[in-house]
Amino acid sequence: VFDGTGSEGSLTFIFQSSYGSDTGWLASVSCYKPIPRPTNLQSTVLAVNKTRLQWNDNSDDETGFVIERSVNAPSLYSPIGQIGSNSTSFVDSLVPDNAVINYRIRAIRDTINSFYSEVIVGVTYSMTG
Repeated sequence: VFDGTGSEGSLTFIFQSSYGSDTGWLASVSCYKPIPRPTNLQSTVLAVNKTRLQWNDNSDDETGFVIERSVNAPSLYSPIGQIGSNSTSFVDSLVPDNAVINYRIRAIRDTINSFYSEVIVGVTYSMTG
């Protein structure tokens, strides 16, 4: 995997044969415009088991956003929603009781993903306990 950026917008690859193998090789290069990651992720409790997430959309050509959540396991995220382009909020209405919740967001453009936003952490309590 190569990752390169430059003000000139170019990257040069040089391939050399191993001279000891006749099996050949295959190279594939794909170029794409990176997607800026969402920033300033914030959460607001709206009601019991309902939280609004808001963030800054830093891209002008994403096709959507994927919202991920982990419950009591900060490294085990699962997607909980995908919304369209130019969105800056999402309401999670299935927030579990008595849990530590981590959220993160990423922008998408077709099959390209941005880096994740910062993680926001919240603690929920039971209203019956």
